[in-house]
Amino acid sequence: QSSFQNEVKQGMLLNQQRFAFSGTSFAFQDEIERFVKLYMQTRDYKYLTIPVAQFVKDAHITDEQIKNYYEQHKRDFMDPEKVSLEYVLLSMNEVKKNISITSEEAKRFYDENTSNYLTPAQWKVSHILFTVPENASEEEQDKIQKIAEEAYSSLQKNPEQFTEMVKKSDDKLSIAEEGELPWITAGQNEYNKYLSQITKPGQITPPIRTPHGYEIFKLIDYKPVTTQSFAKVESTIKEQLANETAQTRFSQAMEQLSDLSYQSPDSLSPVADALKLTIKQTDLFPRSGGVHEITKNSQVINAAYSHDVLQLGNNSEPIQLDNDSVIVVRLKDHTEQKQLPLTAVKTKIQSLLEKQYAEQRAKELGDKIKDNNSTNMGFNSPELKWNIIESAARDSDKVDAAINELAFSLPRVHARDGIMLPNGDYTVVALTAIHDGQMDSLDEEQKNSLEQQIEASYGTMDYDLYVKSLINQATVTRN
Repeated sequence: QSSFQNEVKQGMLLNQQRFAFSGTSFAFQDEIERFVKLYMQTRDYKYLTIPVAQFVKDAHITDEQIKNYYEQHKRDFMDPEKVSLEYVLLSMNEVKKNISITSEEAKRFYDENTSNYLTPAQWKVSHILFTVPENASEEEQDKIQKIAEEAYSSLQKNPEQFTEMVKKSDDKLSIAEEGELPWITAGQNEYNKYLSQITKPGQITPPIRTPHGYEIFKLIDYKPVTTQSFAKVESTIKEQLANETAQTRFSQAMEQLSDLSYQSPDSLSPVADALKLTIKQTDLFPRSGGVHEITKNSQVINAAYSHDVLQLGNNSEPIQLDNDSVIVVRLKDHTEQKQLPLTAVKTKIQSLLEKQYAEQRAKELGDKIKDNNSTNMGFNSPELKWNIIESAARDSDKVDAAINELAFSLPRVHARDGIMLPNGDYTVVALTAIHDGQMDSLDEEQKNSLEQQIEASYGTMDYDLYVKSLINQATVTRN
């Protein structure tokens, strides 16, 4: 306890320092205005995108260029280390396929568990409520009870008065329905214990003390307990028994799988024979995984490249793929990393060099446009046109984020710059106008919120500088 108290105390002391900085930081009005001016600034600009694809056709890559690139980048063209596996898969679905529940077995279960297939009794009633307040005195409770008993005596003499008496019930919600309540099912709420003695429509109960007060019930309709027929539930019982049997057999098979794969670590045959499983194989796959669901599984990949499986050649431990399937793997083939021949990567290198050529051409054209103040250089073709963006905010989604970010990095109106997009297209951006943020555009609540944010950031900055200064002044002593 003392350790916990010390920890809390230390945390509070540290927070006091942090709160001292954040609670006393402040911002001048001109700082807030400068922040609004910059942060809420919008910009007008235009951009032109030069598609890299239009230059690919002009690239004439020679075999010599391909060979030179291959020789200079051999390490980029390696066939990685790969393994293929043998495996046995135990699945709940396969276990269940071999299970058949007969009608005799289902009927025996039905007879032994008849209570599971009962439809409980139900009552449809109207009621008259005499509410007893929570803080009612004993005298007040007795008075309300007496009123309820007098009402019951009157109903015994003249049951037809029930409908009229309902209008005076304290349950205002049910008055419109002549006191009717929803169907009451045995076992679902406290009412069934009060109603268990009435089964004939028209019966009226004496006043019953319930959590709500005193209530008089009149039975409108009654559905007795019934037992669902075997024919109605047979398929459900068969499914239930099949699932239970499958679960038991699956658990037993998992134990056998674990024991046999460990006892015969150099083969999957004993496991396959004992559990009637088929030994299957995967294709070769690298450490990054394969394309099959099994070879994509991280646990399978880790097991395949583990020392026990890869170097020692043992069976893996059982690997649970999901709740209903378990696998054991062992090494089938292993290939070391090797250099891919030029013939295998020639097409890839050619495409790469064509892309590099096209990107360079796109950039060269973009740089000419960027460095020339004229907007008329003969590139106003359908393929190349300026796109106009007006009043873009810093977080605008009107255009690609990289283009918008470049526009906000330009220092002044009429400035231009270019950027290579991830797909290789080259975009030139020209800034046409800057609109500073205005304090007048904010209401008082926004201004106050902004001021608090700026002051909080100043406080955090001051605290970080304070901590940094303490670290710089600290003397570390080795014990």
